[in-house]
Amino acid sequence: MVLPYTRWQALDSTTLVCRSWERDDERAVFNEASGDLHLLNGAAVAVLTALQATPLSLEELAAQFPDVETSALEALVESLDLLGLVQPVYL
Repeated sequence: MVLPYTRWQALDSTTLVCRSWERDDERAVFNEASGDLHLLNGAAVAVLTALQATPLSLEELAAQFPDVETSALEALVESLDLLGLVQPVYL
């Protein structure tokens, strides 16, 4: 469960190696720390990119993605957390 006072950040960009293809919005993300490779869809890529720029709370993410329901953003952040691509930053 995402706590409302939690900010989320992507792992250090030196830890995540990303590869995309021009023909679609998917991206392969390799986590050098864990050795895991993930194929992310466009929504996950957009959220991960936002969290690479700066730590954001769920409310701040919702402001950046107004067309996406907050519950869907919360589920996406939780999924990225389970994959080990983002981590919480407590205020």
